[in-house]
Amino acid sequence: MTHFAKAAGCRGVFAISMVMLLLILATLAVMGPYQLVLAEWQMAPLSAANPSDS
Repeated sequence: MTHFAKAAGCRGVFAISMVMLLLILATLAVMGPYQLVLAEWQMAPLSAANPSDS
């Protein structure tokens, strides 16, 4: 395998790794707010059933 082929292979692996990292970070950034809303939505019946804070 020539030096050029090895360098091209490394660039390909690096490019795929960067794309996968970008997709993972974008997915987490989109899911974050929904997780907070879901947590508040799941806690709402408990706070309505136990109004001990008032």
